Amino acid sequence: MTSPSDAVTDTTGAAANDAAAAQGRPVPGPSVGASVRGLVAMQRDVVGWVHDQRLEHGDVFAARFPRRVPGLPSMVVYACEPAAVREILTDTRRFVKGSPVYDEMSAALGEGLLTSEGETWRGQRRTLQPLFTRKRIDDYTEAFLAATTVVGDGWEGRTEVELVDEMEKVTLGSVSRALFGTDATAEVAPIVDATDQLSQITVQRGLSPVTLPRWVPTPGNRRLVRLEEDLRARTARIVAEAAARSEGRDDLVARLLEACDPETGAELDHQQILEQALVFLLAGYDTTSTALAFTLHELGARPDLQAAVRVEIEQVVGDRQPTAEDAGRLDLTRRCLLEAMRLHPPAYITSRTTTVDTTIDGYRIPAGAVVTPVFGELHRNATYWPDPERFDPDRFLPDAVEERDRYAYLPFGGGPRSCIGERFAMLEASLALAVLLRRWQVTTDGGAIPMRYGITQRADAPVRAELTPA
Repeated sequence: MTSPSDAVTDTTGAAANDAAAAQGRPVPGPSVGASVRGLVAMQRDVVGWVHDQRLEHGDVFAARFPRRVPGLPSMVVYACEPAAVREILTDTRRFVKGSPVYDEMSAALGEGLLTSEGETWRGQRRTLQPLFTRKRIDDYTEAFLAATTVVGDGWEGRTEVELVDEMEKVTLGSVSRALFGTDATAEVAPIVDATDQLSQITVQRGLSPVTLPRWVPTPGNRRLVRLEEDLRARTARIVAEAAARSEGRDDLVARLLEACDPETGAELDHQQILEQALVFLLAGYDTTSTALAFTLHELGARPDLQAAVRVEIEQVVGDRQPTAEDAGRLDLTRRCLLEAMRLHPPAYITSRTTTVDTTIDGYRIPAGAVVTPVFGELHRNATYWPDPERFDPDRFLPDAVEERDRYAYLPFGGGPRSCIGERFAMLEASLALAVLLRRWQVTTDGGAIPMRYGITQRADAPVRAELTPA
């Protein structure tokens, strides 16, 4: 979780930084022409493009674009070094959440916790934080176990599964039970499908040098509007059904209906409840399923390590149902999950916009530039991760964590806007691994999996595993 020092705006030395902006050195990077050509490569594989540029230009570099292109920033700075990322994520005076991609996300998903800024965001965070305390998240344990057990039972008699599909079933069942108080998988699945499509479209639009407004009736825009309208209508319907039976329940929708800002007493209105529910659904389902699928993919290629995880589960849990307390004692299991998220971070990138002329890591950055921490490349920075492509859960032993810069590893982001659902995701994933690996031996080839990039990154090919009873 975020440390107290990360949970406040860092303005220490801000005036000195502003004064130093004029003396900062130019940020390296590709030429304008190469940057424009890179927009096409970024739509296919943004992390791969960043990796190639980092090797050529260093851990902090900039793409530059023609000033005459409307909606395209003249400079996008990519940061793959902890000190620079710390500056960007903790100083909310110089760096505010926003970019062409975020503008597209706001239009598609509304002004929920993911996309809002300023006092709107601060009020939402104050209102929602009490819903995500350890005690309240632990109350969802039964929902997580029920969803995972359904999937594990479905593996009986099967010799092969596709891990992404199966882990999506786990997280869909988990988040629908936690959010709506019942297994609403059938109703939620079309919403998830729509958000997956919107995720890719919004990133493609945000990275495009020329984007037509939504009101222009092109085939692509008509499809986009249909997706957004269908998404909002389905979400409104399922939230209304959950609200109608919320009395006496303790699901997340019931909590949203009762939530209020502790400073102002303001409650969430109907639209805000819909937008928050949609964000929680997307985040609770998508990112955790990817983390689980790749943890099993990596363990499936390492039978000795998987056996050690199974021994730990048996020693901690035995034959009973695991508890939230058990999840905290599954140290090796947790470290394998963390290492999988290092190599395959679902939240692979974020962005901010500079409000003033400033510096990052000594480089001169103009006001209005987009600054982009790239977690997918940060997690492979060999200065902090020796032999970075190797899967090694010992990287997360206490001594190793203590020695490493805290901002070298950010699967849940950092600073005051770190993910509010970190505890939710880690508990959900740890319990799922405990339930499934106790019953099943998973075997994979451990090979590289192509990825596709939207708001999150996801596998772009089947992740297959052989099954045998453990």
